Amino acid sequence: MELTVVTRLPIEFSKAFSGSTCSIEYLVVPEFVVGPENAESVNFLWDMDLHKGIDNSPIVLHGPAKAGKSILASMIAARMTRGADTKSSNCWVAGSEFCKQFAHATLTDNLAAFRKRFRESHCMVLDDLDHVARSEGAQRELVRLLDIKQTHGTILIATASCVPATLRGLTSGIVSRLMGGLTLEIRLPGIEARRELLRLMCNQMGMPLSAREREYLISSLPPASTAEDIRTALTVLSRQHRDKASSKNKTPKFEEWIAHQHERNVIDIHDIAKSVGKQLSVSLADIKGSKRKANIVRARGLAIYLARNLCGLSLQEIGEYFGGRDHTTILHAYRKTDQGIMNDPELARIAHELQLRWRDRKNA
Repeated sequence: MELTVVTRLPIEFSKAFSGSTCSIEYLVVPEFVVGPENAESVNFLWDMDLHKGIDNSPIVLHGPAKAGKSILASMIAARMTRGADTKSSNCWVAGSEFCKQFAHATLTDNLAAFRKRFRESHCMVLDDLDHVARSEGAQRELVRLLDIKQTHGTILIATASCVPATLRGLTSGIVSRLMGGLTLEIRLPGIEARRELLRLMCNQMGMPLSAREREYLISSLPPASTAEDIRTALTVLSRQHRDKASSKNKTPKFEEWIAHQHERNVIDIHDIAKSVGKQLSVSLADIKGSKRKANIVRARGLAIYLARNLCGLSLQEIGEYFGGRDHTTILHAYRKTDQGIMNDPELARIAHELQLRWRDRKNA
């Protein structure tokens, strides 16, 4: 399948799934919208058949909350096993529920039934490894499960906030097994994907906004907005139009709501550079300067990487802050750091911790 600028994939879950799956109530639109930021990862997954899935298992999809990892994992599991000649079913379980069920099975001496469900499933989706990382007992059970699924040639797809090697609390046994499979990053929707999401939502909600009005709404939202944020913005705008039509004024003005969203999302590039410098023991002057020592280049690259991902600034704007560097230099530093995070556990850990810190501040 060739992905163009923006592609829409049908959201379908297998009827062969046992247990709970991603509920339809959480779906913002009935199609998974793929922009250029996720095209390579989703393209690879979408073309994966059952045999390729087994070869690449375990598969880990990592990225920020509400990027669509859970839905995508279930879609891929259903697609890979559709029509497969297997007697076992697929299963989906949240990480928190996996831990609860394991604890209950241990207390009631019913581990056999607990293990049977997961071990005999042909394709298992474990949603949110972050919760599993908080339970040593559940992790020991997961190690055994991963080994059995590897031996039996069955598939496990997991989701996480970051690559397993940088997930705090995850044991080395699980990390080594997960990193032996396929790890792919799923990013928040970029501008093109957000435009398409808004267009689909307008159709779904019966809001005939013009192209100009849709562009105004999208450009008003913070750069790191999710599909859920777009739906909320559209709902606020819809209620404002309804109130105007009925001469009521109960809903906050759309402009006021947008201003509040930006206040929650403000992350300053200067704060990022200072935080990175503190973590890596490099002065702010050196990060912004021209020195090329390895430790300084590493810190500068991480600051650029985080500024690009968290601030929503253009390459030119980032370059101006970092000593007037041109956009091609900034892009090179970003790409080098993006690749380096996969091979440098310390750098990946620091990047993850800083992103979590600002995410927590945003959600406060």
